[in-house]
Amino acid sequence: MILMAEFSSSANGIWGSSVARGAAYKSHRPTNGVKTAGGVFDGEGYATGTQIFKLTPAEARIAIQDVLADKSRAPSRHHVSYINPQVHTNGSNYVFVDGHAARFSLDETLDPGSYMWGRKVYSCVDKPVVQDNPERQASGSRAAGGDSARSARQASNGYRPSAPGQARPVRPIFVRPKSG
Repeated sequence: MILMAEFSSSANGIWGSSVARGAAYKSHRPTNGVKTAGGVFDGEGYATGTQIFKLTPAEARIAIQDVLADKSRAPSRHHVSYINPQVHTNGSNYVFVDGHAARFSLDETLDPGSYMWGRKVYSCVDKPVVQDNPERQASGSRAAGGDSARSARQASNGYRPSAPGQARPVRPIFVRPKSG
């Protein structure tokens, strides 16, 4: 499960608001690859029993592009927009809860067959299970390139999804080191 992702290099990518402090540029934004049936998952406004779904790569790319184009869109976009999925050619580095790091494309991290953002949302009191995206199920779509090739590359980078029931109680967040 992803613990940390590379931070957005754009100030728009870290703009947002919180209940305690209001709108601001914040360097401690939690990121995730999930959504609710109503749209954006917001841990601060989470209501017990809310269903949580995996983002599709298309939903994630749209959120990132929208926020980079206009920071005022940040509060209404998926929180995956806080990351920079293209820091390196065709990918970004991710740190996993077991301590290893590897480079993946955003599409690979969101692949439903080897979804890397966690099976549950541990920061929520009822720890909801992250369900497959109903939009993906309805269309029957899969990312180009095939799941078997992607799974082989993920295994070569050290990614091994845990067996059901063995998820670790850590929420996916990004922690930016303090400078100076």
